[in-house]
Amino acid sequence: MDKVFNKLRNLDAYPKINEDFYSRTLAGGVVTIVSAAFMLFLFFSELRLYLYTVTESKLLVDTSRGETLHINFDVTFPAVRCSMLSLDSVDISGEQHFDIRHNIMKKRIDANGTVIEVKKDGLGAPKIERPLQKHGGRLGHDEEYCGSCFGAEESDHHCCNSCEEVREAYKKKGWAMTNTDLIDQCKREGYVQRVKDEEGEGCNIHGSLELSKVAGNFHIANGKSFLHSAIFLADLLGLQDSNFNISHQINKLSFGDDYPGLVNPLDGILKLLSPYNRKGGIVQIERPLQKHGGRLGHDEEYCGSCFGAEESDHHCCNSCEEVREAYKKKGWAMTNTDLIDQCKREGYVQRVKDEEGEGCNIHGSLELSKVAGNFHIANGKSFLHSAIFLADLLGLQDSNFNISHQINKLSFGDDYPGLVNPLDGILKLLSPYNRKGGIVQVVPTIYKDIRGHVINSNQYSVTEHFKSTAEGAFPGVFFFYDISPIKVTFKEEHLPFLHFLTNICAIIGGIFTIAGIVDSSIYYGQRTIKRKREIGNISACGDKAWARLPFSDFTKWEPHALD
Repeated sequence: MDKVFNKLRNLDAYPKINEDFYSRTLAGGVVTIVSAAFMLFLFFSELRLYLYTVTESKLLVDTSRGETLHINFDVTFPAVRCSMLSLDSVDISGEQHFDIRHNIMKKRIDANGTVIEVKKDGLGAPKIERPLQKHGGRLGHDEEYCGSCFGAEESDHHCCNSCEEVREAYKKKGWAMTNTDLIDQCKREGYVQRVKDEEGEGCNIHGSLELSKVAGNFHIANGKSFLHSAIFLADLLGLQDSNFNISHQINKLSFGDDYPGLVNPLDGILKLLSPYNRKGGIVQIERPLQKHGGRLGHDEEYCGSCFGAEESDHHCCNSCEEVREAYKKKGWAMTNTDLIDQCKREGYVQRVKDEEGEGCNIHGSLELSKVAGNFHIANGKSFLHSAIFLADLLGLQDSNFNISHQINKLSFGDDYPGLVNPLDGILKLLSPYNRKGGIVQVVPTIYKDIRGHVINSNQYSVTEHFKSTAEGAFPGVFFFYDISPIKVTFKEEHLPFLHFLTNICAIIGGIFTIAGIVDSSIYYGQRTIKRKREIGNISACGDKAWARLPFSDFTKWEPHALD
């Protein structure tokens, strides 16, 4: 065993020196302290990098198909009443959604921004549900009740037993309701009165959309949207406002879930728009036809008139809403709801008038096809007529449409760490007779955290444009979005332990080696200087000794010890 141990001793690459031969110096102590402090600093820096995650990004081609686009939004219109706002979406695949209500919330706000009322039933005045009749109409005050659709009846047996049913019948006709004060269903339900109660309020609207992943648009507009002869119109519920102010702030707009570092360019954008302007694409305001059917009475055989928008002799519009829907189907816009008995009896117009001076916050979410499209918020109900996008302003005679707004939130998908929505918090103060449009480029994004949780979201960038309603556009806030073919993936990762260990060894060994070189340089430098000084002293002493000898002694000089 001793031979084995001796052989191992011979392999020692680190021979030991007896402590008697150690020489400790002041410079060596200083170098040791400095190097130890620097070593600790680098160690903790490396430890911090190891403990914290690192986010790696990668670009891929988006090969997904058939997905939906989740849109979250929160927009405040300080000068637009909630009963006037409608939310619509259209995409390039032809999918259209008018007057979206699902997952949409409204907040009536006063001039100071204080919330007056929160509604969950979507946009426009609250819908009053009534019992359904055997033919599909809603019952009135007796079992045989069948309200008139005011000319928008689809058949002789079509009844509109609520203000909302009259509006829907008008919408199917493509007509816009002109005077809801004269529509019996709306008058009895207090429909107009509820709208008037919101006068002077603003509204915050927020929510989310799931859409097909193709190019399209979604928009928030006044009134309910509907189609007529391929023209997009909006029914504005007979409002006689002197202004359509759609100024707004985009509090949040994102396409998908949030993730760290995501920037949504529209988040926080405030747009103060002038009346009769909208933000987005071109829209034409269509006026309704003047010939309407007459209103029936309150007897058991009641069948309200659709005011010329009847689809058949038996089509009835028994509520203000049914008249509006009948008009919408015809592609007509209602010019004076005060002349529609259903709206008048349901208090439809009065409710709109009561909201004068109010604003509205609208928020919610949309689920749309993941294709290019648009969504918009605008005054009145939208509908199509001869391939033109129109809005039924319900008799509103406003001299100004103020769509100034603040976008509190706009995102496309769920939030993730570091996500930035560029429109969040943006305030837009728009002048009258303008509308605002935002062109949004949505980039699909996947964020995977360190625990393996995956967030499917979207980033977006935005550019803006404005258009005057004098050029053929009705006021509103339009968001035109397109889907990027490139997908971004973010993945949180830890530094590998072996990598961390290698770095620590490199730090310790490197600093130790450098410190040894510095210490040796200082030590040998000091010794060299000291020797040179000693040699200098010897030379000086030798000169003095030679000077003391007599001149005759130089010839017989022999070396001797110096004093």
